[in-house]
Amino acid sequence: MAALATRMTANQAEMKDFVDNLKEVNKTAVLLQKNKFLTKTDKSELGKLQKENEEYFKDADSLITVQKQYDNSNNLLITLQERAKDTEQDFRENEKVARKLIQATNELLAKGDLNSDERAELNGIRTGLNEALSLKNYQTGDLSSSYTTLKISYDSSYKLSNERKEQTKRLAQEAARKKAEEEKAAQKQTQANTLLNNKTPAPIPNSGGWNQAPAGYKFLKVESGKTYGQVKNPDNFRLITEAEAAKYTPGHVNGSAKQ
Repeated sequence: MAALATRMTANQAEMKDFVDNLKEVNKTAVLLQKNKFLTKTDKSELGKLQKENEEYFKDADSLITVQKQYDNSNNLLITLQERAKDTEQDFRENEKVARKLIQATNELLAKGDLNSDERAELNGIRTGLNEALSLKNYQTGDLSSSYTTLKISYDSSYKLSNERKEQTKRLAQEAARKKAEEEKAAQKQTQANTLLNNKTPAPIPNSGGWNQAPAGYKFLKVESGKTYGQVKNPDNFRLITEAEAAKYTPGHVNGSAKQ
């Protein structure tokens, strides 16, 4: 009987130690729940663990059960502490460059020359990186892998966009050059036509030393303001159109000019 009593007393003391250890586990769990590198699922699991441990604070009647609960609780704490440490390392190495890459991706999506499929792919991968940054469905190393995936897609899309922009620029420059050449050619043709239209035709020599005014023209004697159809010395007259001649008076026939 004495041995049994001694063993029971020892068991109770040991069980009390495990219960005290569970209380310490809960204190650690409370602190760990505040760690920003744990996911909502991890923190929820810690909350559930604390409630389970609290049941043993009130009623612990089996040393084996309490010991098992402590071992499970302690193992979970170690697992989550390591997970938080690994996640912190992932963020320390990749968060800054990931956020810069997202900004660059946003600008590329807003201003880049991309087709709908390229935009959809880039947007989807960007969403994955944003989720990793917010620890949504996060698994260890997700930030690093998501960053790498987006970087590859971004670099490819950026190159395509620039190539298309350069091609568009070249085509626009070529079109502008061609248009300028066409306008220049048209201007030259217009000038040539104008010169041709404005060129005064030469008098038509007739018999007897007379010179006939070309069709649609009259000779004007500037000094007298008289107009004639034929003259002998055309250099002493100026050729004007019949429309201009209407402003003057037809001259009388004389030895050097006639109608």
